[in-house]
This record gives sequence, C-alpha cells and structure tokens, in this order.
Amino acid sequence: MKIDRNADVLPPRYAAKSLRKVMGSYLAQASQTDARQAHEWAAGCATANRLRAAWEEHQSALEREVREAGLRARTAQTSLLRDAVTEASISAARRLLELLQSELREAKQAAQESGEIFSEMTRFLGRHRNAAFISGRNGTPAELLPPLRRQLDAARSRLGRLLKNDREALHRIILHKSSPKGAASTISTKAGIDLLTEESFRCLIEELVQRDGYTRHGESEQTPLTGEDLLVSASGRMTLALCCQTFGPPEDPNAGQHRTCVSAPALIRAHRAASQLQAELAVFVTNASFSATAQRYAREQGIVLIGREALTDWVLSLIQLPDLIAPCDVSADDTATRPDSGAVPAPYRAFDAGGDVMDAGAYLDGDTADDASLASFLFALEGLIAREGYHALDRHRQAVQHEYGEIANLSTGPESPTSGALWEAHRRLREALANALAAAREATDRAGNVWRALRDECGTDLRQRYRRSADPVPSELEGTAEGWRWLSHAQQQLSETLAGHREETHGLALLEIRCQAFLKSPESIGLDTILRLSPVQFERTVARIARRDGLTVTREHGGAGDLGADVIAVMADGRTVVFQCKHISTGRRSVGSRVIQNLNGTAQDIHGADIVVAATNGGFSKDARALATRLGIHLIDEHRLQRWATWGEPLTTVLGIADSSEATAS
Repeated sequence: MKIDRNADVLPPRYAAKSLRKVMGSYLAQASQTDARQAHEWAAGCATANRLRAAWEEHQSALEREVREAGLRARTAQTSLLRDAVTEASISAARRLLELLQSELREAKQAAQESGEIFSEMTRFLGRHRNAAFISGRNGTPAELLPPLRRQLDAARSRLGRLLKNDREALHRIILHKSSPKGAASTISTKAGIDLLTEESFRCLIEELVQRDGYTRHGESEQTPLTGEDLLVSASGRMTLALCCQTFGPPEDPNAGQHRTCVSAPALIRAHRAASQLQAELAVFVTNASFSATAQRYAREQGIVLIGREALTDWVLSLIQLPDLIAPCDVSADDTATRPDSGAVPAPYRAFDAGGDVMDAGAYLDGDTADDASLASFLFALEGLIAREGYHALDRHRQAVQHEYGEIANLSTGPESPTSGALWEAHRRLREALANALAAAREATDRAGNVWRALRDECGTDLRQRYRRSADPVPSELEGTAEGWRWLSHAQQQLSETLAGHREETHGLALLEIRCQAFLKSPESIGLDTILRLSPVQFERTVARIARRDGLTVTREHGGAGDLGADVIAVMADGRTVVFQCKHISTGRRSVGSRVIQNLNGTAQDIHGADIVVAATNGGFSKDARALATRLGIHLIDEHRLQRWATWGEPLTTVLGIADSSEATAS
C-alpha cells in the first residue's frame, strides 16, 4: 500500500525500532481492499457502540418513568377521597407501572445484548478478515445490529403509545363503568380473569369480540368448530380464527403471572384450526404468557398472540381487537406497536441480509476518503501486532508452566548415593522456574493490557489517533515492544537454566552408575559393618579407605600420646591429612566441640597438617559444626562416611576440596 506522505493521516512514529519494522512490513504487503475491509469493520464497531449508547439512554428514560408511575400509584392509594375517579386512577397507574416495568426488562436485555455485540466485534481486533463481521454473512455479530435498531425504534414508539394511552385511560374507564353491560364489565383485574372456567373464559372472549363489532360464524360441515375455537369476522375486515386457552389462577398469587407458558404445540393447533376454518388470520388468546419457542413459531407462521397483559387491557377497553391484530410496521410514523409483553413485536422478525445493513462511513459523517480507510487499517494493524505480542508471551508462559509442572511432580526416589545432590538440583530448578513463571505471567498481563487499551478505542473516530501532529500521542503499542525485548532475554535465560540442569543431572546419573557398581565390590563397607567395629578397628578402616584413594598412610591408628592424630596420610601432591576418629556404638550419637578444639590445637602445629579432618560414624553437635567452620576443619559424619566408605566417592569429593591434579594445576 502506497501512503501519501502529505496526507492528514500518517502511520504512528514509534520509539521502538522493532515496531517501525513490523508496521512497515505489514504496510508493504497490504492493498486498498484491506484498508476498505478494515474501514468497514471499524464502522461496524462504531455503529454497535452508538446502538449500545442509545439503548442505555432509552433504559434511563424508562427507569425515570417507572419511578414516576410508582410514585403516582402510591400517592393515589393513600388519598382520603376514594371515589370512582380515584379507584380508576389507581388502576390505571398500576397498569401503566406493570407495562413500563415490562418495557424496562426488555430494554435492559436489549442494552445488554447490544453491549455484548459491541464487545464481540471489538474482541476480533487484530484478527484477519475483519470484514466478515460487517457483511452480515455466516451468523456474524454485525447482522444482529439492524434488528436491534428496529427493536429500539419499536420500543420508543411503544413508550409513546403507553404514555398516550395512560392519558386516555381514566376517561375510558369512567365511561365504561358508568354504562356496564355484560360479563366483561364485571371483570376488572387479572385475578378475576384467572377465576373463570374454560367455558366462562370462552364466553368472555366471545362477548369481547362482539363488543368490538365482530360477528361470530356458525358451525357448518365445511367449517367445523371445536369447543375452544371461534370464527369471527367484521365488515371490511379479515376473518379471524380465535383459539382460547385458560390456565386458572397462578400457583403463587403474589407472582402476578403464570409460571406455565403456552408452548409451541398449542400454536400448531391454532394454525391448523385457522386453515380448516379457512380464516385469514389465526389469533391465540390466553391468560398466561408464551414460551420463547412459541413466540418464534408465531413469528414464522404469522399468528397473533394475545397474552395476559393485552387481554387485561382488552377487557378494560383500553385497546380493541382491531388494534391487537393490526400489523406492527415500526417504519411508519403513524403506526405504533402495542404495549403487550405476550404478543410478538415486529422488531423480532427475521432480519433480511439484503436490506439496509449499515452505512460503512456513517460514523465519519459520510466521509469515506482514504484518510478514514487508512486510519482504520492502521488501527487494525496495531491490534494485530498487539495480539501477536500477547500470544508470543503467552506461549512462553505456557512453556515455563509446563516445565515447572514437570519438575514439581518429580521425586528423588529411594535413598541413593546421589539422592541428596539430585534433590538439591531439583530444588534450585524449581526456584528458578517459579521466578521465571511469575515474571512471564506479569509480562503476559502487561501485553494483554496493551491489547485491551487498543480495544477500548474501538467505535471512536480513528482519524484523530493518526492525524499529523508535531507532538504525536505515544502509542500503547510501545508496551508490546518492551515485551518482545523481555521475551528474547527470558527465552535465552530459560534455555540456559534447563541446559544447566540437564548437564548437572547427567553428571549425577553417571556418578550413580559408578556408585552402584562400587556398592557390589568387596571394597564397599556399609554403615552397619562400621557400627560393629571397635574404636581401633574404625581407625584402621579409615586408614584403609584413605589408602584406597591413593594416599600414603604413615599412621594407621592412634593410641597413648598420639596428640589427637589417629590417622596420618599424605596425598600424591604432598599435602598431609590428619584424621581424628571418633567411633560411636551406643549412647550419645554426636561429637561435641571439645574434640574440635583439641584437634585444632595439635593437628597443624605438631603434626604439620595441611588438611584436618574429624571423622565419626555418628554426627556433630551444632556448636562443633560452627567451630569447625570457623577453624577450617573438615567434618565427616555418618552421611559423608557412607558416601566415602560405602559408595566409593573419593575423599576430595566428599570433603569438597581440590584433588591432586587440580591442586597441581592451580
């Protein structure tokens, strides 16, 4: 795509060089078609955003009317003058409040749906083929916008009709109360309708039909009637087939409505009856409500539904049958939909994808110039880069999570020559991976925040974001560049950590093999065997093991006047090693600090020791260990003795000192 550098809209000037390179590569591969599709997607987001705001405004208006209607009902009910006019006002206020509350529930649901559509469309920021969400194909969110827009027009129209009917309701009720006729005039509440039997309910519907100027047809062989069907007509009007069904009073009188709803099979019967009676329109009347499946079937078959609310208004003469069956064309200025929650309003009819979907440039005041397309495309590319950065960091987080899960589930197994070292290696790796995982989660969250910050700008005039300016606004995308730099370092560090652990465990595995082989040789001496030795035999055993490691033993055991040196040996490099041996068979299992003090006083000054070692088949007290550390004296307890005597590790490895070759090289 070629960009005019003199245009008002230009690509952002990122501080990060990596972002400039990525954006430049995408722009070089793009076409004008890509820009147009991105423009359509951005326009769809703006349309959804405006529709959401409009529904929220309508919801606020309904909430205000509900509060005023509730206040009016409570004020009229507490009036001291309870004449016919007051009673009529209370009844009208209650009906208005019920209808407004029904409208408010619908508005809340529609506002939520429009918000979800907007959220769904913006969720695809940065994905390819964004135009598919605008074209109205394949069940995309964009095709739900026109029905919601028509539903909003219908809701506004119904609200106007409700307020208009409320102004006329009191006058009509007074007129009908002053000249009562028939059973309909004696039923003024929903509870009264619920108490009717099926036969009485049918008679009530027949009386209401006759009151509105319709004539009932008699039964004939060509038009057989059931006990619940009525075939009526009027001069210049359609022939109607009315199907009636009553459910009696609700289970919960305080609920105000039936839990039971008319299902679709009942409407199928009504449709079949209309066909048999050769009626032009099927009408279903009930004192309950209709299920969602029944309402959908009624929309498909053109059946008029008169539910609980509409029936009450019909009985009270607030609306007549011609108004109930009138087509609901919300596009006409002089036509309003009925305020009936049980009937099927026109906005819910199927959406024609070939109709007016939306104006792709409406949110830009009709401007579909290259500036608008380029701004939309640049925004889509920023979203794409932010999404790619987030997924790259999230893949790294998942890799670290996998490695951490693997090492966390490992165990060192049974006691072995390398179990302690292996456990320590696993512990260090777990600690390193835990820190890496915490850092990866934090970086992933930051990358997600970058994408969400861009998503919050969907539905706005994007040209303002990319207008030529001396002081451009820093892009949120700079955070993605920081994430990329951190990711490169983190991946290298993870690779080095895992490689170091593999090398360490490989060395431990080789050591384990050697130790197991030595364990089967006659040179291996177990701790149980050492425990049964006498002190002198223990000293001779230490000398034997030292000779096995290549040391020249000059004293094999101590005695009277040994001055703290039980075993003296010389290493190949000439260093002298002095051993103080303490065999423990029973009783106290640890060597105290006095032994360390005595050894320190004679080993170097008298025996010329280069390496001083205190060896025991038991343990050392805390004070003894602290003193030995301070004086530089090496300790061999039962664990180190097992490594040396049983598993065959060299003395230099057990003590952690350099061997002869290393000492010579140093």
